[in-house]
Amino acid sequence: MRMSSAEDAVNLQEDTNKVFQWATVNNMMFNEDKFQLLRYGKLEEIITRTEYTTDSGHTIERKTNVRDLGVVMSEDLTFKDHNSATIARAKKMIGWIMRTFKTRDAKPMMILFKSLVLSRLEYCCTLTSPFKAGEIADLESVQRSFTARISSVKHLNYWERLEALDLYSLERRRERYIIIYTWKILEGMVPNLHTEITPYESKRLGRRCKMPPTPCVSGAQNCLTASHQALGELPINPWLPSRESWTDT
Repeated sequence: MRMSSAEDAVNLQEDTNKVFQWATVNNMMFNEDKFQLLRYGKLEEIITRTEYTTDSGHTIERKTNVRDLGVVMSEDLTFKDHNSATIARAKKMIGWIMRTFKTRDAKPMMILFKSLVLSRLEYCCTLTSPFKAGEIADLESVQRSFTARISSVKHLNYWERLEALDLYSLERRRERYIIIYTWKILEGMVPNLHTEITPYESKRLGRRCKMPPTPCVSGAQNCLTASHQALGELPINPWLPSRESWTDT
């Protein structure tokens, strides 16, 4: 909900109270210990002078980041905390793999990596994909260090290991997911993220994607910018085919 005045904060509290009343009527009870408040924006007067309370009158605690459906949302509208937590979980799983399995052969190692580690690194990555070089390198270091422990390729550099193991870098895999999701947006197969991404035809470049203005760096805007950059690097012929032409082939 967009907050632009103290009156909006009052309205939000009233809406929250109605939810509490609904729960009471239906013999339900909310766990107040799990209530968390995450604030976005630069209106310091609203942020510092307003608060929200539970049904029992307790103030809902403000948090700098909150985990929702496996994604860590932060007050600064970036996913740095989420990616740091993702890297920590992936490294923890790699440690378990190394302690549990003695083999360092390529086939079993890659099966374990793809099933137990890669899925953690790429969860919701179309939204949380980093744009800063340092954060990109931090994520890539997980796959870099794991492949260096495979006996048959540990003497090779990282890019040679990827080629030998038939792998893409994590950055390239995220770009691919973003490209696919953007194509689905243009074909109406998934929500448009409230940003009105629209396709247009270029006689010279083929089907292109018109991007909305990006006044701030947020997770959604970062995803859109990354999709535009990744799509711009594709060759012209396969560039964003329509759904009809895709299914015809």
